[in-house]
Order: sequence, then structure tokens, then C-alpha cells
Amino acid sequence: LTGDQPTASTFGAMWFDARGALFGYQNNLGIYRIDVNTFVSKYVSSAAHVSTNDGAGCAYAPILEKTVSQEQVIPGAVVRYQFVIVNGFRRSVMPLGFTDTLPAGFTYVDNTLTIQGASANGVVNAYGGSDTLTISGLQIPAAGAITMQVDVQVSFDVSSGIYRNQAYLTDLYPSLGGTLPSDWPVSTEAGDPTPLKVVAQADITLTKRFLHNQDEDGNGALSAGDTIRYEFVGANSGAVRLRNVQIVDPLPNLGPLSCTPLQPAILLPGEQIRCLADYVITQDDINRGHIDNMAQAVGTDAASVTVNDSAAASIVMAQQPSIALAKTLAHNADEDGSGTVTLADTLTYQFNVINNGNVTLFDVDVTDPLPGLGALNCNTALPATLAPNGAFTCTAQYVVTLDDVDMGEIENSATATGTDAASNPISDSDSHLVVSSADPSVELTKTLLSNADEDGSHSVSVGDLLTYQFVVNNDGNVSLQNVIITDPLAGLSALACAPGLGADLAPNAQMVCTATYRVTQADVDKGKINNQA
Repeated sequence: LTGDQPTASTFGAMWFDARGALFGYQNNLGIYRIDVNTFVSKYVSSAAHVSTNDGAGCAYAPILEKTVSQEQVIPGAVVRYQFVIVNGFRRSVMPLGFTDTLPAGFTYVDNTLTIQGASANGVVNAYGGSDTLTISGLQIPAAGAITMQVDVQVSFDVSSGIYRNQAYLTDLYPSLGGTLPSDWPVSTEAGDPTPLKVVAQADITLTKRFLHNQDEDGNGALSAGDTIRYEFVGANSGAVRLRNVQIVDPLPNLGPLSCTPLQPAILLPGEQIRCLADYVITQDDINRGHIDNMAQAVGTDAASVTVNDSAAASIVMAQQPSIALAKTLAHNADEDGSGTVTLADTLTYQFNVINNGNVTLFDVDVTDPLPGLGALNCNTALPATLAPNGAFTCTAQYVVTLDDVDMGEIENSATATGTDAASNPISDSDSHLVVSSADPSVELTKTLLSNADEDGSHSVSVGDLLTYQFVVNNDGNVSLQNVIITDPLAGLSALACAPGLGADLAPNAQMVCTATYRVTQADVDKGKINNQA
């Protein structure tokens, strides 16, 4: 037979070993260990048996079983070990010693040892905080049992693994071997150590966030020169102690990190380090429209394994590109001394350009399509780059024309253009009206140019042919259009003019006309010829 055998199995010999385990032997088949509670037998070995059903009886030793409250824990956990000592012998066991030495990284928790059972006694060492528990002079009455429980702290520095250990009863009768190791009753193996699995996962978590803006300029928005504050929180999100925990942020010009606790820090699982740092917003940040960067938290566990985590914080800033142009008349040379804008006066225009937005402007230029305007003379080279509130001034000269005077005004629009950092165009236009002084005026002169004096009387007499001259002079400062001359004198010939009647006359220009008239008797009777053209 092999394998588990039912209760009805028969054995040629049965005995207890030194640990109190019950065994049975079947002739030529093998040795079985028998569960005294269920009477199910488990095949152990085919070795060391004979065919005559002989068995051997062994001295009946106490039983020491060691169990643990949890089979798997994380570093920092507290587990409870239980020890059950059974004296199956029919007399009290001599004073025994008990000792249990824990693996490295495990320590006993003070004042947690309890002993329950039949009149147990003994002297316990100062075990709190140490890795060893000893009891001397422990007596267990006949057929008695005691149960001991004690808490054990698993260090935060313990690495992952299975930690096995055994307790021992000492000072046994020499016939019982003197020392008895504990058994882990969960397994079928006799006298095996009690295991505890530790899962030690190191981890760290970082968060970074924008905390507030000191808003030095008081505009209620993020702008160049404002001081903003970041908050960094690094947390030990793993199951082991972390050492040399530090937070670093490569953001250029970020102020020093002020941390609680100080860096480098030691963090137990669940503990945090909190840091604050200030940063002054630059114009480049505004030009980009955002501040993006990544911070990192690092730490190491007891095995020098490094863990890290990164966190980003993005700050978006409103971009308001804008440009303003103002065109004004700065000066009139007033060459004619009239005190007004008149023909041939030299005017000086001024163009003031300012970046009144919050981002830098590039390729800023000024254009003015006014015909005859001189070249722009600027206090900075064009095209220019203007930071917010940056400005420049240009001037250009213009000579007033007759057309300007005729219109009575000079009006045109100039334009300032540029682009933001993203090459988006931005522009502004401004016009300036210059009113010219219009003083229209005309002068007419009518004279007797000649007398043909047909009768040779050397005077104006009947039948004489008179030639009149008419001179029209534009003595104003504007052009005159459709200039004509009329003369109601009856009998006057048609006017012959240069330029012809209906012509336009510029200032200071003339029209000269002539006409003839034959003297009548009525003129002589009146003694004069009087009329007005």
C-alpha cells in the first residue's frame, strides 16, 4: 500500500517518536504517520522495515508547535506568534528552557507576551525590542499544555522573502534528546520551521501643483515679474522605509526648495515630505503662453534599490498681443510766415509706436502711403523687436501741395505692424487731419488799352474804335476754377482771352482778355463811357 490509508488499516507495530508523533508499520510495506485526531495515516517511507512486524517504542517527549497569525505581511507589520507546548507524559516535565531567536529585522514587542495553561511558570528575559525571547525554569504538569502568544514587529527595512525560524525547548531529559525544535503543524513534515512571507515593495509618489500668485503688479493675472509658488509633495507609497528622499526640479531660475522634513529625508510608509519653491515669471514664459516642467522625487530602500516618480505642473497664461500707433503733426516750418498751413510749407509728422500688450512683438514696422512723404527717421532700426511697454518714435517730412490747399486738408492713415512669438500678425492704424488755410481771392483790372482814333482828332470821338483790356489775377492761395469775365457794355465785342474763358487759375496766375468798342453819338452826348466788367 502507498498513500493515505483509512482508519481501518492494520499495522504490525505502532509507536510514538520523540516529538510525540504516532507512527505505524505494516510488514514489508512501509512506515506511516497517523493523525491522532482523524486516524488517517500518511505514508512516510518504505525504508528501514522488516518482515516480522517489529516496532520500536520511543520516549514520549513534549510537543512544541509554532504558528503565526498571518502567512504574508508587508514591512512594518506586527504579527503574532503562538507557541503550544503539550506534555503528554504522565508526570511533570522537568524545568525546561524556551528560546526563540527571530530573523534579522524582526523584534519582539514589549509587554505582549501572554502565557495561558496549566500552572505554567518560568522566568522571562527582557525581550522587548530584541530578537530573542527566552524563558527559563518552565514546568509543564503531567498531561498539561500551555499556550504562549507574543507580538513581533517586522522592520520597515526588511526585504521581500520568506523568513523561517524555529523555537526550541531545552533542558530536556537526555533520553529525549536534550533539545526539541518547534514544528509548523500546517505542513506534514515533522520538526520544520515556521515560515512568514514578507512582500516588501518600495515606491514613491510625487505631486506638484501651482499654489498661488503674489501678483506684484496687481493686475489679477499672471504677468512677467510676478512671483508664483509651487508645492511639491513626495509620499512613501510603498511598504518599506525610504532613505535619502529628495525632490528636485530642473526649472531654470526656480528658487530653493524649502522642505518639511528637511532633505534628504527618511520616510516610513505613508509619510510625506512637503516642499515649497518660488519662481518669477519671465517675459519668455508669457511669450510661450505657458510654463511646463517636470519635477522628480527619488529615494532608496534598505537594499539600496532606488525608486522615483515624476510630476508635472502646467501653468497657462493669457496672451494679449497688441500694438498702438499715434500719428501727429509735430511741426510746421511755415516758410511763408503765415502762421498757418499753406502751400509749400514743410510739415513734420511724428509716429509713436508702443507695444501695449503683454507679449513681445517682432518685425515691428511703420508704413505711410502719403504721396510725397519723406523717408521715416526712427530712433530704432526697423523692423524692430518690442517688449511689452516698449516704444519707438519716427518722424517724416512733407511739403504742402496745391492740391492739399485746394482740398483744404491733408488726411491719410499710417499703419504699424508686427507679429507675436507664434507669427500671428498684429497691427494698428492712425490718421491725422491737417487743415490748410484756404483764402480764395480774385482781382480784375479793366483798362482802355488803345484808341484807333479814326478821325485823327486825338480824342475819343464818334466812330473811334476803343480796345479794352481785362486782367484777372488769382491773388488767393487756392486754385480758381472756371474763371470767366462778363461786361454788360452794349456794343462791346466778344472777349478774346488767354487762357480762354472758363479756365482754371492757380494762385498768382492771370487771365488776360481784350474786347473792342465803337464810340457812339450817345456816348459823345453823355460825354463819357462808363461801365463795369
